[in-house]
Amino acid sequence: MINGALAPECHKSLVTTMQENPFSLSTDGSNDDGLEKMYPLSVRIFNIKKRCVSTQLLDMCVTSGPDAGKAA
Repeated sequence: MINGALAPECHKSLVTTMQENPFSLSTDGSNDDGLEKMYPLSVRIFNIKKRCVSTQLLDMCVTSGPDAGKAA
């Protein structure tokens, strides 16, 4: 479930665009050694009508605790 890193109206518009066009998702973890780790979730959308590709932030996922950066 997406926790709403974007304003609700922007998020709704982005999801609608994703429903109408081909897209891909990507994420990458931060290199912080602290107790929190951020995972930005971005989406690349091929807009069929405009014939272009755009990249946008979909969500910012955060894990916390001593094992935040581990697979465990």
